[in-house]
Amino acid sequence: MHMNLAIDATRNKSGGAIVHIINILKYFNPEKHSINEIHLWSYEKLLNQIPDYPWLVKHCPNSLKKSIVNQLSWQYFSLPKELKKNNCTLLFSVDAGSVCRFRPYITMSRDMLSFEKKEFNRYSFSFSWLRLYLLKYVQLSSFKNSIATIFLTHYAKNKISQYHKINYDNIVINHGISDEFRINKINKLNLIKEEEIILTYVSNADLYKHNWNIIEAVHRIRKEHSLNVKLQLIGSEEGNAKALLKIDEVINKFDLKKKFIYRTSKVNHPQLVTYLENTDIFVFASTCENMPNTLIEGMSTSLPVVCSNYGPMPEIIQDAAIFFDPENVSSIKNALYEMIVNDDLRLKLAHKSNLLSKQFSWERCSNETFEFISNTMKKIEE
Repeated sequence: MHMNLAIDATRNKSGGAIVHIINILKYFNPEKHSINEIHLWSYEKLLNQIPDYPWLVKHCPNSLKKSIVNQLSWQYFSLPKELKKNNCTLLFSVDAGSVCRFRPYITMSRDMLSFEKKEFNRYSFSFSWLRLYLLKYVQLSSFKNSIATIFLTHYAKNKISQYHKINYDNIVINHGISDEFRINKINKLNLIKEEEIILTYVSNADLYKHNWNIIEAVHRIRKEHSLNVKLQLIGSEEGNAKALLKIDEVINKFDLKKKFIYRTSKVNHPQLVTYLENTDIFVFASTCENMPNTLIEGMSTSLPVVCSNYGPMPEIIQDAAIFFDPENVSSIKNALYEMIVNDDLRLKLAHKSNLLSKQFSWERCSNETFEFISNTMKKIEE
């Protein structure tokens, strides 16, 4: 039995969402999953990054080039008609923020900010707060009306289940890692004796990323232990205005002469790999994630990881990191210092996290995703 699958990727704007759709299609096998055609709706820039597979039909409606109101109107009124016109059996919405009325559909949980009360309240009295508030109820409606949901972590599933009873088919499928990050970094044996020690934190500027606390923690290590520790904040020159201001303030306070802080805007994967190749310790300080893609990329490089103890991070990296509280500068400082001075532990954790990273593959993610979709489609046809 062969069926047509529709995928709505019109809201895939973040890096992780883009990489996800590109790679699950890359490893898709139409014969294995009994799917005749996949009809993909998205914007031109994303569609141009996806090869022209013989089983893939790309759709790029003009409404996606217009305002968000036009985009949502198209998704609500026009997309269901287009799905029926193309004889699609099932819609896979890769973002639970969809307002499409087509039935039946599978949705994917991708956003967590709307469901983390503490994180949500960081944006109080702002447009971002209003957007997250509305998005929360759009997503809850999407979960309610779907016939199945794909979660990226058990943490996300458990958190969302506090707002919505999950009494239908669901599965947890982690994202994968692009092979370019598997660089097998050779770690230094006696790090504390090096002329300089390079820490790297890959993140845009946002209120739940806590870049400013990492900066202060590094300043304290330099001051208290006379170590030439330097911090690369990759991607931190872009993001939330309030977070950017907090980063600027703490840099002006602790590194006005720019001795140990280096910042960039968003970089592409090859550039990021270059930065990671010249890194000694990988830092991850977010307090809100659904699937921490940047963390698993860091794990795959063979670098030692110092990591936030919030959200799904312990689920992903397990016991292969030194954890800290991203909101507590002393906690961050102590974790970083321990990783610098404890050579045996640092090398052991780097090896362990690299081994764990091997389970995060795009081929596995694709196979599990389309197997789940295919089984759901078969149930519809029965």
